[in-house]
Amino acid sequence: MWIQFELATENLGNYEPSIDNELWARERQLHFLYQPAGGQGYTSPANTASRISVLEWDAAAYFNQQPQPAVAFSADKKGITISCPSEPSWAYRLWSSTNMQDWRAVETRVGTGAVLEFVQAANLGESKRFWRNEYKEGGF
Repeated sequence: MWIQFELATENLGNYEPSIDNELWARERQLHFLYQPAGGQGYTSPANTASRISVLEWDAAAYFNQQPQPAVAFSADKKGITISCPSEPSWAYRLWSSTNMQDWRAVETRVGTGAVLEFVQAANLGESKRFWRNEYKEGGF
């Protein structure tokens, strides 16, 4: 299975990157030096200079993600927000249980790279509720 996502959102034009192959082999980090050039819809800046940039991506950290959710009650204690950092191309599913044996899927979302917030109503009279966050690359 292949998963595709963008490492950069800007149009890089035509370029010939210089990749740090040793760093990739040693630490699974992609660092490449590039200088955008005309072509493929690229518009150079007004001063006609193309900046030199380095794109960095840590594949080891991306594929070893272990998001740490946070739980917060609303001021009136009638709502609960479960926050979870996300990564693009990953899916996140929130589960709920009152006894840690009978789990019910509550909501599934696609990661965006931003923090996902699952907002749930607090059930009055309930003495306890457990939450579990499941995540999977490529979706469920």
